[in-house]
Amino acid sequence: MAQVILNRDSLDFTPLDSSILETVVATAQTTIDSTFSQSDNDSALADVFKDPRLRHRSVIDASIRIQSLQRDMRNHLSALQGLSSESEPTVIQNVVGRAERAVQATSSDLRKGAKRDAVQLEVSEANAVLDEVRKLVLSWRESYPDNSPLRVDNGTS
Repeated sequence: MAQVILNRDSLDFTPLDSSILETVVATAQTTIDSTFSQSDNDSALADVFKDPRLRHRSVIDASIRIQSLQRDMRNHLSALQGLSSESEPTVIQNVVGRAERAVQATSSDLRKGAKRDAVQLEVSEANAVLDEVRKLVLSWRESYPDNSPLRVDNGTS
């Protein structure tokens, strides 16, 4: 078999008829032109470069982080909404305490993320959820004040 491949004289080569080739090229060009017009391609390409998310990996990372924070806040919100006055006081204290700590950490993280213009929409959506959680925490704290030991952080001034 290797002899046939190396021996070019034994291969049969039928040249293509140029009219058939021109027909194939014309059909392909017509299909391409009808599917994608030049202006559509240019505007789509321009939109890609206008989107700041596609330009910087740090913006993508910030967006993912903010979405994660928002998802966490939604989880705390649903846990708070699932509480009732019939729930055990220790359960209420645990859920409200976790949500309270999450609100503090998340608000700090969102302030850092708010510095990027490209993620302002996500930051504002996450802040809306954060405000809802904060309101529910305050509402529950009126009826069930925090009775956990005082935490002192000497690391911050």
